[in-house]
Amino acid sequence: MATQTTKRNPIKSAFASAAIIICFIIAVLLFIFVMGSGSNFEAGDNNNHPLPGNYLGMIYKGGVIVPILMSMLLMTFVFSIERILTIGQATGSGSVEDFVINIKNALEANKTDEALALCEKQKGSIGNVILSVVQK
Repeated sequence: MATQTTKRNPIKSAFASAAIIICFIIAVLLFIFVMGSGSNFEAGDNNNHPLPGNYLGMIYKGGVIVPILMSMLLMTFVFSIERILTIGQATGSGSVEDFVINIKNALEANKTDEALALCEKQKGSIGNVILSVVQK
């Protein structure tokens, strides 16, 4: 039984690793310098109680779990934006609806060369998948 190996893109792996580290660093810096700022606490000392109504001081008093939770929230935003951009690129260069209609018309007229040209023009995942089907 043959096993199929998948190639990993080192750029995507590096992006994910870097994003996690950067989000954690940003969260720790916000926790220490913004939320732990003396201006959020009585007598300007973050060991005291937070000023009444000061939510940053209250969050700071949550402890070391706060930067971990903040980094996870930041990672959610970063990876959501990355997925939106990636999916946007997967559709290719033109309208998917027009592409499908044009491919259908070309294949019904037995114009495989035209269909192949449309796939190469469309690019993206959709164009690549249809291209491989038309070639077979």
